[in-house]
Amino acid sequence: MPTEHSTSAMMVGFPDLNATLRTKSYPADRIGDRPRPTTFSDIVFALDVVDALIPRPFEYQGWWPDWSQGFGDLLAVPDPSTERPVPWWSNSRLMFADLCHRDGSPVAVAPRQILAGLVARCAQQGLHVTIGPEIEFFLPDDDQPPGLGAGKAYAAFPGELAASVVQQSTAWLADAHIDIYSWYVEGGPSQQEITLCPTDPLTAADHILLTRAALREAARRHGGRAWFMAKPSAGYGNGLHMHLSLHDKHGKNLLAGTESGPHPGGTGAACLAGILNLLPEATALLTPTVNAFKRLAPYTAAGTTSTWAPDNRGCGIRYIFSGDDSRIELRAAAGDANPYLAVAATLAGILHGIEHPYELPPPAQDAYRTGTPLPTDLTSATTLLDSSKALRLHLGDALIHHYAATRRWEAAEFAATVTEWELRRYADL
Repeated sequence: MPTEHSTSAMMVGFPDLNATLRTKSYPADRIGDRPRPTTFSDIVFALDVVDALIPRPFEYQGWWPDWSQGFGDLLAVPDPSTERPVPWWSNSRLMFADLCHRDGSPVAVAPRQILAGLVARCAQQGLHVTIGPEIEFFLPDDDQPPGLGAGKAYAAFPGELAASVVQQSTAWLADAHIDIYSWYVEGGPSQQEITLCPTDPLTAADHILLTRAALREAARRHGGRAWFMAKPSAGYGNGLHMHLSLHDKHGKNLLAGTESGPHPGGTGAACLAGILNLLPEATALLTPTVNAFKRLAPYTAAGTTSTWAPDNRGCGIRYIFSGDDSRIELRAAAGDANPYLAVAATLAGILHGIEHPYELPPPAQDAYRTGTPLPTDLTSATTLLDSSKALRLHLGDALIHHYAATRRWEAAEFAATVTEWELRRYADL
């Protein structure tokens, strides 16, 4: 049961493009009932995953924070409705903030605000979406590499470290009003999966972000590390699977099967077809790092094609036919994906399907031999994303343009790195 704690500080923050939560903290009594806007340097939207500064790309057109402009301030307007305890951070509380420029215009590359806009547009179409996330991660014992250690799939005991982390983090998450549906040992040694209860898309993304933070801190306090990296070792990788339910304004399940069999019809079929149609173009949003593409390998339970089928974990989308609980499971997103952008890309697919009612293709008989293959590397995925008219329409030109530049930087950083594999293989040539 949740417990009450005295609050030491109030945090105000927002997620950046890499799903890093950027915050400022204030004494709890300074915020009051009507928190005022605070400021953050716009440099946070020019930082990569290790906080290295990404210089303005050559001939880049559009807003890009850099030294020539002096990294001015963005205004962060706290949203009191998002306030919640975050007890793993010294019993603090957190409010998410909306970002705008000094002239009052919204920051067009802020992931949480982009997702909020898409949720509103779905509601305008009479669509009610809920997301139930499955978060995979490795939690090896005794400083072992990921993929080694205790725990077989669905084992009754996950290992000493995992058991301690489970106990600590479930208590914290309950205090933070994040409801856990289940927790179990996943497909590989030391791999875990925590499933969160379904909720609206924006709250679901918040829950993913905060659950990762709680798990990292619980593991750290017990001498370990929670690995969300998509492919930290050979074997299975980490995914961010999302169970999506879709209802109309009257509460009708639009993904329920038809009289002819276990597949959605009408609006539900159009929405599923729209997601499938955009899946290749959205891959860079779902698989955001060089490493994450190593997870997208055939016969590893990662969706590598734009396909669907009933109860098939090899497809990009698994259809779960279960009467009034029928839903789809999106399986292509990597464990380290930005949840706001991953969910936003999915909602964009739903809206795309409403606007362009594609015919739903037949269910895949072999998920790895049919359907459109997803891009296999970050560079090709970024090129496909950058050329996507549909994703530019739904997520905004500014976001796609800016995000694509950050992915090209990421790919270039890797290309310039000499790896241990290269040294071992080519040292004697």
